[in-house]
Amino acid sequence: MCLGWCSNVWSDFKDFVHSRGNVVDLGVGIIIGAAFTIVINSFVSDIISPPLGLVIHGSNLENYFIVLRPGKTPDATYNTPAEAQADGAVQKHEAATTETCPWCSAKIPVNSVKCQFCTSYIKEKIPPQYKRDANDNTLIDLQES
Repeated sequence: MCLGWCSNVWSDFKDFVHSRGNVVDLGVGIIIGAAFTIVINSFVSDIISPPLGLVIHGSNLENYFIVLRPGKTPDATYNTPAEAQADGAVQKHEAATTETCPWCSAKIPVNSVKCQFCTSYIKEKIPPQYKRDANDNTLIDLQES
């Protein structure tokens, strides 16, 4: 059932695993690549983007949008994406994809219900079945006894 190439692949794989230098090199390369990705993403978002947004748009790039087609008002100037949408303009807007966890200050996806780092529920997004009652938005008693 297995052709000649199958045994060659298996023997090459065994040679790769037995020569531990290759496996260690691969592992070190993956770790360095992951660390380098984190450093570059942080550098771009914290150091490059704020001055670039200030030069291009006059504020941060989270509020930057492009009007592709004007809305009902012919020569309107829109200051926010909400104004452009209210007027019916077609726009290209890259919305923020992260928010800050109120408990641990980590960056989490916008639609998160629970923080992936500290595992706390985001206050506004606690599912109703986990709330104590309709008037209380906490999972635990915050009052001291």
